[in-house]
Amino acid sequence: MVEIHNRIDDCDMLLHFLAALDKEKKGWMAVHIQLSKLRPKSRSANQLRIAAETMESLFDKYEGRLFMMPAGDVAFFIKGVTKAVVEPVVDRLRYLFSEDPLFVGSIEGDSSRFVTWYDLITEYRAFQNRMQGVVKQAIKDRATQLEKEREARLGTGLTPIEPSHLAKVGEALNNADLSEWIRGQSICLHDPEQGFRPVFREFFVSIGELNRVLMAEVDITANRWLFQYLTNLLDQRMLSFLIRNNQAAYRKAFSININVSTLLTPEFKKFDQQILPQAKRTIMFELQAIDVYSDMGAFVFARDTWQEKGYRFCLDGLNHLTLPLVDRRALGLDLLKINWSTEMVQDETGKLAEKMQDMVSQAIPSRVIFARCDSSDAVQFGRSLGISLFQGRYMDKVVAGGQG
Repeated sequence: MVEIHNRIDDCDMLLHFLAALDKEKKGWMAVHIQLSKLRPKSRSANQLRIAAETMESLFDKYEGRLFMMPAGDVAFFIKGVTKAVVEPVVDRLRYLFSEDPLFVGSIEGDSSRFVTWYDLITEYRAFQNRMQGVVKQAIKDRATQLEKEREARLGTGLTPIEPSHLAKVGEALNNADLSEWIRGQSICLHDPEQGFRPVFREFFVSIGELNRVLMAEVDITANRWLFQYLTNLLDQRMLSFLIRNNQAAYRKAFSININVSTLLTPEFKKFDQQILPQAKRTIMFELQAIDVYSDMGAFVFARDTWQEKGYRFCLDGLNHLTLPLVDRRALGLDLLKINWSTEMVQDETGKLAEKMQDMVSQAIPSRVIFARCDSSDAVQFGRSLGISLFQGRYMDKVVAGGQG
């Protein structure tokens, strides 16, 4: 399966992969698709998704890697094929974006205005220099974006979190009573005859409330990496909380959000030692896709280690754009969680729903949770995909009101 990286933080992955090919270039071809040259209207999320899926079809038969840059450019590597094999796929991309001014007046079938081909045996340095320039510009653009976001946050009166804040926030976390900010939400099974029935509960920390109490003047989510550090601290506190309250917590099945790195700590091993073997089957860990893919080796080791003990794993935070990039069974996951969005029903062609249905079928519908359901429309759409597990504010109201 093709590996797709589309985060600014993964730009260096492209350069690392390219550096690794320096010693083994034979048979490799590189293609740079400059989608950033298209007008923004042409680069909708749906079109970019289709473009990724179109290119991904090549990797059903051939070895390759694909990187999607923040500005929209795509760099992909493929081994053991000729240009003639790849050209039809590129032509489909050209047709997909044919209404863009970039192609107006162009020669029929000519895709050279936004695609550059490289034989890495003879053009490795040229491609390397090109990619270094693209990455450098992407990082520069990201810095500009972050500065704008920082200014926007300053306009709200909040100061973006900085390294100097970590000690204070960390100390406050260690001294705080975490139970005040722990919330729960049921995941419900829908039965056509009996309605909705809670089957397990997700426990999570209310970050907004925690932020206001611990350091109201600072936005603790403003810096992703610093916030990641804080979530590791929260993981440790959550594990401690569960150990102290194990009698109450383990009566029913439940899930918690957790970082992959936390699963490899001595603190987690201590947590595991406190759990009865039969109780481990009632606990599920929800992982973020960004965390899993950033260190696949760590994820696989943690998954194999703790699944053997009986724990279950769910990949959280998926949507209609990222779902096609995930193979639940290949990742060895027990469940997937997809977030509902009104965009899912705004595709008048119906192709998006059809594609999602295919993806859900591959994952097995009973292994998929449809989350953030805030209306009956969300549930209806999830049901049309074959999904029977739901989570969200609408479900909270249904359960609280005893409705089915």
